[in-house]
Amino acid sequence: LERFQSTALWAAGQAGRASYYLKWLAEVWPLLWPLWPAALVLALLRRSREGLFCALFFMVALVAHSFAGMKASRYLYYALPFACVVLGIGADSIVTWVKNRPSRGPSDRVATTALLAAMVIGVGLSQEAQRSVRFLLGKPSAYADFPYVDEPDWLAAMPVLEPLARSADRVLVSAGVKGLYFL
Repeated sequence: LERFQSTALWAAGQAGRASYYLKWLAEVWPLLWPLWPAALVLALLRRSREGLFCALFFMVALVAHSFAGMKASRYLYYALPFACVVLGIGADSIVTWVKNRPSRGPSDRVATTALLAAMVIGVGLSQEAQRSVRFLLGKPSAYADFPYVDEPDWLAAMPVLEPLARSADRVLVSAGVKGLYFL
């Protein structure tokens, strides 16, 4: 248990935060994370075996990493597809229910259409949809969610730093891969 909760010195500030991944998921899935419990219930009702398997896989990983010492989003990446399956089964359950429910006249169709339009607009305005559209169009992300966004421009600094780096015995850089590439 001690090795499980041990952490590197640079990450010691996050070691005791059991809510780290819950807050991270709320930040990166602002629309989907609050809906996950409802999607879980729908997944268990509609496709119980698959829903239970994916939910347990995701929840065990989430709980285990929440109590582990080291905290970083990359440690939970392998479990996110299972959470997405639960969301997908939940969304499929809603679509199937809307398609198969009996119509009670024209006003019911208008209400259903308005509800679906509101859902599409809500999803379209979400951070995830905007990021996905930008990604599919090949445009850079409008969000500063990458750890290297605030770093200096290495390409502009290379002419000044290159002679110093060549004559130095050791070079300390803030981003190892960039340091290797540019120097």
